[in-house]
Amino acid sequence: MRGATRVVLRPRERVLELYDGARRIASAPAGVGPARVVSDDGNYVFVADTAGGAVLVFRVRPELALVRRYALPDGPYGMAIDNRRHRMFVSQV
Repeated sequence: MRGATRVVLRPRERVLELYDGARRIASAPAGVGPARVVSDDGNYVFVADTAGGAVLVFRVRPELALVRRYALPDGPYGMAIDNRRHRMFVSQV
């Protein structure tokens, strides 16, 4: 993520939070069993909702919002992004 903006995944609370410096500016539900989060260093973050069997796509700007859900029935777990090649890799449970 650019600048001082950052996201924090709180798996126990099942919430994705957006911070500007030390101040929380937004939050959104992050599925039924979120495990990991990765960013494209731009306007999107991706959450592996392992218990929910999906990858959740959140837009960060102009406000934090869930924009897409990709179903992965075997449960996504690990994720990595190659920003240079515009690819995301997801391992399943």
